[in-house]
Amino acid sequence: MSDTISDNVIGTETEGINRERVEMMVAIYEIADLLCVHINTNNTNYTQETHQLLTNITDLTKERDQLLITIKDFNTVNDQLESHNNNLTIEKKELLSKKRWKCYQSSLFYLSSERKSWTESRRYCTERGANLIIINNREEQEFVRKWSDKDRVWIGLTDSDVEGSWKWVDGSTPTSG
Repeated sequence: MSDTISDNVIGTETEGINRERVEMMVAIYEIADLLCVHINTNNTNYTQETHQLLTNITDLTKERDQLLITIKDFNTVNDQLESHNNNLTIEKKELLSKKRWKCYQSSLFYLSSERKSWTESRRYCTERGANLIIINNREEQEFVRKWSDKDRVWIGLTDSDVEGSWKWVDGSTPTSG
């Protein structure tokens, strides 16, 4: 009988251990299942976040490339403007070195050696994007008088629209003083 009791005790202990093992295994499988769900959820979130970051990188790269093109275009235009400015400066110096050109109050004046009528002189000037002299004050009048010395010069004053009604070729009326 002691063998039977011993067998029953051992069997009961074994069943208890097996049941604990089964419960432990079930708990492990449940935890493993939760971990898999958690990992899968996180992986999906990371995949979406990675996709969004890659899209942002692509957009920023395109924007950077466009800005680099814009900078290059601005540099090209700047170089062209600098070159044009240098050429104009050289041209101005060349013109001023000739006795027929004079700079006064940021205007450039030319005294032609050719004899022309007022109309021919006006046409000559306008064909070159210029005009006859418009005198705005006594200082300019004195400058023209001294510079032209004894030469005769045409100024841009006309009464061609209405006889006796004088105006400058730019449409402004002369002021006295």
